[in-house]
Amino acid sequence: MSIADKPRVIALALVESWRRASRRVSGGVGFGLAGQTPERLLIAPPDLHTADPTVATEIYAGIFRFGTRVAETAGQNPFTMPSPDPQWSRDLHGFAWLRHFGAARDSLAMSNAQALVRDWIRLNPKPDDSIAWEPVVAAERLRSWLCHSVLIIENAELGFYRAFLKSLGIHVRHMRRSIPKADDGMPRLLSAIALSYSAVCMAAGQQAIVTAARYLNAELSRQILPDGGHVSRNPAVLPELLAQLLPLRQSHAKLGQAPSQELVSAIDRIMSAVRFYRMGDGSLTRVNGCSVTPRDLVATVMRYDDAGSGIPGEAPFSGFQRLEIGSTVVLLDHGKPPPGALSINAHAGCLAFEMSTGNAPLVVNCGTAPNAKGELRKAARSTAAHSTAIVNDTSSCKFSGDGVLSRVLDNRIISGPRNITCNRHDTAESQSVSVSHDGYLREFGIVHERSLILSTNGAVLDGLDTFLAPGGKALKEGHGEEVAIRFHLHPSVSAGKSRDGKAILLSAADGSRWMFTAAMAQPHVDESIFLAVSAGPRRTKQIVLEFRLSQLREIAWRLERHMG
Repeated sequence: MSIADKPRVIALALVESWRRASRRVSGGVGFGLAGQTPERLLIAPPDLHTADPTVATEIYAGIFRFGTRVAETAGQNPFTMPSPDPQWSRDLHGFAWLRHFGAARDSLAMSNAQALVRDWIRLNPKPDDSIAWEPVVAAERLRSWLCHSVLIIENAELGFYRAFLKSLGIHVRHMRRSIPKADDGMPRLLSAIALSYSAVCMAAGQQAIVTAARYLNAELSRQILPDGGHVSRNPAVLPELLAQLLPLRQSHAKLGQAPSQELVSAIDRIMSAVRFYRMGDGSLTRVNGCSVTPRDLVATVMRYDDAGSGIPGEAPFSGFQRLEIGSTVVLLDHGKPPPGALSINAHAGCLAFEMSTGNAPLVVNCGTAPNAKGELRKAARSTAAHSTAIVNDTSSCKFSGDGVLSRVLDNRIISGPRNITCNRHDTAESQSVSVSHDGYLREFGIVHERSLILSTNGAVLDGLDTFLAPGGKALKEGHGEEVAIRFHLHPSVSAGKSRDGKAILLSAADGSRWMFTAAMAQPHVDESIFLAVSAGPRRTKQIVLEFRLSQLREIAWRLERHMG
């Protein structure tokens, strides 16, 4: 972090600290939560997430496995035992794992689910400032309890049934109070969704439905962009949003209620965006925190897609372009970093692209490791982890840095590209786009411009990277900055030099072969790492073009399907 950025970072940290403190005082403890207990439940919405009955068996045996984190209770209560890490606790208290008990469909699963819910209610009678009552955790728990309420209350004792309904009422009042103070982005939106679930599922009256819909409509209107992207610019959140919004729309229909127009419109827009962000292999492009694509969830939610297979060519509000001819797909990121807390998982990947051929990924970004922390998370967000140009090994966005300030701000982006241009031109034979960003202007006086042309039935991708002064003028003498243009390859791609050493030959998983060439620089193959893998990071390769701006101000390169 530079000296010039320090005052702004300190100011942001003070604002964030004050916001957290006020949330703990006014929204994190159980004051003012007295209220009416719901009389009954009207409906249990479906849970669209994939369920596995063997997970319920593991939990019955005291094994709680969330992602790559596993904890064995050894007879202890999971809600009071030491936690392996905060995210494990969030997953535990969120109760999304109840779906696996529903898949088991036997008396043992039902009694175990009821026992775990009973224990939780006994230990957590009212909200406090613990992980269990964080807005996003409480929202997930409320939604999961409502979706699986039949499992929880079937054949239950009257005392437990009443305690369950009372806890639901406390959750609802907690949601109402915490939505305005929840972290911006998904935490606030998921809280509003959970509140709408409660209004539809409980016999709470028309006013409760109207109030919940008002909260949800406001967040959907603000957070779901006109092109269907989320304001965080993270494609990974879109399938999860559909998995929660679709059952809500369905529940309205079952009760004979008309869902709000904003809910219907948001679902349609998100559906279109998921189609847009999918590469040829079905994965979502790895940008801004997107990691392993939940293919089962994507397949499930896309069954509800009524609009057909049309895929837009651009997402202008989110800042992405899609080139697609034949079996070749190219997706280019040209967006500004999202503001404030929305940038906590955003990457410095402006002008990076991914490319797939048929159902095989070719050029990728490194992506994000599931639950990445520390240096690994920092590296994944850097410009060097993306298939774009980097100047003097410096990211195009600045992060809030290390130490206390970074922990308060969670290493959000504090500055990045401000002025971004985009021009697109499509013909019957080709699709082309020219984009530029000024992320290197303040520090180096440089504007990076990238042009891509996809042609020849998708067999040729021509690229031109140019480094300019402001206003599109040529750089003056004296610029000696080092530039590296990186093309990270998917682990399934093999790479080696041609016989004359002037080209890089690539073999993709679909059997196609490609040749990379550059007009003015010698490409070489270097080591890289692919992080978007559930089993852990995998070694891979990258093509690199390196030069100084005193030698070259622009460089043309080509990826061409090799028929020989």
